[in-house]
Amino acid sequence: MTHDIQTFRIGRFAAHLIQDGLFQIPAETLLRLGRSKKVDRSSKARLLLGLTCMVLQDGDHVILIDTGLGDKPLGNLASEYAVEFPRQLVPSLKGLEIAPPDVDLVILSHLHWDHAGGSTTLNDRGEVVPAFPNATYIVQRAEWQWAASPEGQASGSYHGEDFVPLEAAGKLQLVKGDEEVYPGIQVELTAGHCPGHQVVWVEDGGDTVLFPADMIPTPQFLTLDRVLTYDHAPIDLVAAKRELIRRAVDFQAVVVFQHVPRRRTGVLRRSASNQILLQRQ
Repeated sequence: MTHDIQTFRIGRFAAHLIQDGLFQIPAETLLRLGRSKKVDRSSKARLLLGLTCMVLQDGDHVILIDTGLGDKPLGNLASEYAVEFPRQLVPSLKGLEIAPPDVDLVILSHLHWDHAGGSTTLNDRGEVVPAFPNATYIVQRAEWQWAASPEGQASGSYHGEDFVPLEAAGKLQLVKGDEEVYPGIQVELTAGHCPGHQVVWVEDGGDTVLFPADMIPTPQFLTLDRVLTYDHAPIDLVAAKRELIRRAVDFQAVVVFQHVPRRRTGVLRRSASNQILLQRQ
């Protein structure tokens, strides 16, 4: 059964947003940079987030941006993050008549478990292998190096079984900085959330889409100084986010808010008073 697929066009591309599931994080993880906040660790307030992946088709190739949780055992993550109905990516692809071997390119915004978990799967012998066997996986070199030995609280966000098998299978392509990885599709290194975080711009036929991943995970984060306790370099993130928002406004880009459970796209406008306004789609 498919769940909550949103479809629109970007020039020659058909774009499909697939919700791989829902999960929750403590409300206290949202912060305003530079403002003191008393953290109430006894609070049970939680934020409901989505796990959106984007599929692009142009008649020649199938491109997937991020892979959600995947179908490997989640262990303690399922209860810690109150994960609901995961495993929707591959069934939803099937509903679009796309089988895993049909995917040609996978772009990973970064290698955290909720973005890269579906990059690998278990075969009949219980071995961890690429979930999309014919695809090349695009990862920033800085992210790959950081994920190999993350420090501090970041260590819990990376699970080697999600990405190490990609290199062993010869399916990994590391990029350094900004690069057009397919005609009309460019990755841009932003760092901030993690050292090798990248966003994806899709441009064709006068249409532009920005997939900012965890730089702007929900519309709440359009507020420049709003960050997460998970962010690796929040000051750098805010600077990069300011530039992303400026360009999204200038290009009248459709922005995909990856962690919104519903109504995951919108266009940014600038008001006469220089405020950023969101027109939801």
